[in-house]
Amino acid sequence: MSNVISKLCSMPRDFHLLKNKSMVQLLIESGYLNEIPLVTIETIWTYLAENPDLIIDWENYSSDKRVSEGWYFLKRGSDWIVGYAGNPSLEQRLVFSSKFEACAEFILREVSGIAEHAK
Repeated sequence: MSNVISKLCSMPRDFHLLKNKSMVQLLIESGYLNEIPLVTIETIWTYLAENPDLIIDWENYSSDKRVSEGWYFLKRGSDWIVGYAGNPSLEQRLVFSSKFEACAEFILREVSGIAEHAK
């Protein structure tokens, strides 16, 4: 299980370094699709707390996304924001004081969305 979490949390870094692999392909290779019920905010948060440099990768990934609709993750003042934009009926905005919790929330929501394209 920890290998799945490690691969999930490293997806933006791997996407950047391995230019020949899509996020969908990285998600499939992570093993996430076979472990969905075991991947939680808590398991991701714990891994990020041990590897805080990965949060910058997710923040950069979010800001580099070029989509008309989807999840985003950013810092505003002392708050961390996870939101969904592009479709007024689905728009959401969650505010966190913890970057670990916010990033874990973003990762789980983002990979859930990517998984829809992997099935």
